[in-house]
Amino acid sequence: MYTLFLVDDFILLEIDCAAEDFIWRPYVRAVNNSLPHVVCKEKDHWVLVDSGLCDEFEGLVRCLRMSELVSLEVDCIEQYLPNRVAMQFGMDQSLPGFVARVNGSSEIAWSNYTRPTGDTILYILARLFESDVTTRYLQWWDKL
Repeated sequence: MYTLFLVDDFILLEIDCAAEDFIWRPYVRAVNNSLPHVVCKEKDHWVLVDSGLCDEFEGLVRCLRMSELVSLEVDCIEQYLPNRVAMQFGMDQSLPGFVARVNGSSEIAWSNYTRPTGDTILYILARLFESDVTTRYLQWWDKL
C-alpha cells in the first residue's frame, strides 16, 4: 500500500512538472492535405458528418465516441472511453462518469463500433484552442 502511494505521488509530480511543456494535441501540427489540416482550422466550425466525408474523418468520428473494442487475436472486449482523455481531442476535461459495459458478444461490440457515423453534427474547435478542465474536475484535483 505504501509503495502505491509513492507511485501515485511520483505520477502527480511528473504531470505537474510537464504541464507547461506537454502538447495535448500534437496531431493539429500536421500540414498540407492531412486530416488535421482539413479538420483543425483557424476558427471554430461545425461539420455535418455524412457519407461524403473522407475515411480519415470518419476514423476521427469513431475516435471521439465511446465504444467497445474487440481484440483480433484473443477473445477479449475492452471499453474505449475517449472522454477520459478529452484534452487530447481538444475538449475541456471533466471527471469521467460511469459507462456501463455491454459485455455482449464480439459481434455485438463490432456492429456497435462500425455503426454509421452519419447524421451527426460535430463542433470542431479552432486549431490553436487550448483546452482546460471543468470546474468539477478542478475541485476534484484540488482535493488530491
